[in-house]
Amino acid sequence: MQTGVLGTSCLAMLLLQASCQSSIDRASMRAELARVPVIEPKQSGEELSLGEVLALKPASNPPFILAVAPPFSQYTEELPSIGRKEVVVGEASYRPWTRAEQREIESWTEELRRLGLVRDLVIMPILSTELDGAQSALAGLRVAGARHHADAILVVSESERTSTWLNLRSILDLTVIGAWFVRGHEFEVVSMLEGALVDTRTGYLFGTGQAEGSARSRRALADADEPSLREKARRRALADMKRQLLRRAGSLTTAEPVGTW
Repeated sequence: MQTGVLGTSCLAMLLLQASCQSSIDRASMRAELARVPVIEPKQSGEELSLGEVLALKPASNPPFILAVAPPFSQYTEELPSIGRKEVVVGEASYRPWTRAEQREIESWTEELRRLGLVRDLVIMPILSTELDGAQSALAGLRVAGARHHADAILVVSESERTSTWLNLRSILDLTVIGAWFVRGHEFEVVSMLEGALVDTRTGYLFGTGQAEGSARSRRALADADEPSLREKARRRALADMKRQLLRRAGSLTTAEPVGTW
């Protein structure tokens, strides 16, 4: 009997050590985005000189037909374990916008039209970036944008982290009822986006900006639906990007210099 009580007490202590708080480090996420720039380098020998960059001019002025490129996504998941965090790093790659994200982006259209920034907005599918075999280069994305008859393209890089940790109620996971009904698991997802608005024809940079969205939840082990939480964080990041783009729209329509949204 004493052994059982002691074992339960030890387990509770281990859970307490493993269940402090979210371990998501936003500063390292921003650094991660900086290490993988939105505008990736061209192939060797194709880099523009400083003079050529300074000489770039936009081929089109607002209102644009604006194409939104698929995000280049980096994903890290931190799982609870006894004594340390288990970290799962996903492969960085382009991913398609989800249907919910597409609806969020499409909702930008009317306000951007009203501000004189866009005439129309197109969401580029993954397929259109792969037709020329150059999806990882800005030049390839600009070609894909041209296929959609876009004057400008919004290039997006994404860093996303998920943290899962335990609270003291998670000891009840050892019971069948606790695993189904007791909210002993904490979840947090943070999604950061970095965007660059680029002229399709010349590569002229109109502006850049960062956006962030997060979502948290406390759930039972059997009800751990992380994908829906990721979707919520992503939509909030897109809503933040919209707000920043709207703030920048006024200066873009009056041909002010490139800046941060």
